[in-house]
Amino acid sequence: MNNKTIFFADIDGTLLGAEFLLGEEVIRAAKNYQEAGGKLVLCTGRSVYGTKHIAHRLGSLAPAILYNGAVIYDFQREKILWKRPMDKKIMERVRCIYQKHPGVCMVFFTEKAIYRIRTNWMAENRGVPEERGILYPEIPEIREDILKITFIADHSEDLKKCREYFTDECSFEFSGRHFAELVREGCGKHFAAKALMQYRELDAEFIFAAGNGQNDMELLRWSDYAFVPVTAEEKVKEVADCLIDGPEEMGMAEAFERAACF
Repeated sequence: MNNKTIFFADIDGTLLGAEFLLGEEVIRAAKNYQEAGGKLVLCTGRSVYGTKHIAHRLGSLAPAILYNGAVIYDFQREKILWKRPMDKKIMERVRCIYQKHPGVCMVFFTEKAIYRIRTNWMAENRGVPEERGILYPEIPEIREDILKITFIADHSEDLKKCREYFTDECSFEFSGRHFAELVREGCGKHFAAKALMQYRELDAEFIFAAGNGQNDMELLRWSDYAFVPVTAEEKVKEVADCLIDGPEEMGMAEAFERAACF
């Protein structure tokens, strides 16, 4: 195998399914890929808290892209290498959503804490357990840098209405039908992937990527070879080079095996 390959892998809906289980077959294939010389970069909307145990189980030594591209984090040194926090002015629009859309749950991510405003069925049953955070009845005064805001709604139409509040000053991307990620403009997984390669001076001759959400699409297009689960939305599958089984069937094992043979 050419040891100058990198694999950018999404987590939820790609590596993990609805039950958040990481299959042993996927773990073995990921480790085999890395032992053959490849670098595995987890590329997710998750936080440090929600990603750490997955990085350790997969044996990923490369820095991870977290908070939907707002942070590059080194789990070996437990240190942020690069970050792009949001402008606090955005909170004016967020408060409008809070007032006008009572069915929307909002989760604020900072380096030190996770603040959850309201809740709904999706937040309780499909949200990442490690990222439920502290539940507040209304938006608190957040003094730390805000890295990402997640919007969660039981009805996808509510999220489409939320998108209308934001323009070029930030990036609002759907990670699923009921989840959307808000980060600073100039962030996003593909931006952070490019920044990581420049920061670490990674000389990749071939780039693999895998993802299932609309927030993965630019990264998938940018990569040399894109894996997409058959369970993804149609518009995401359109950018795939290879369709793999969904996470419940451990389709990422096949993706890592193919990458290891490159």
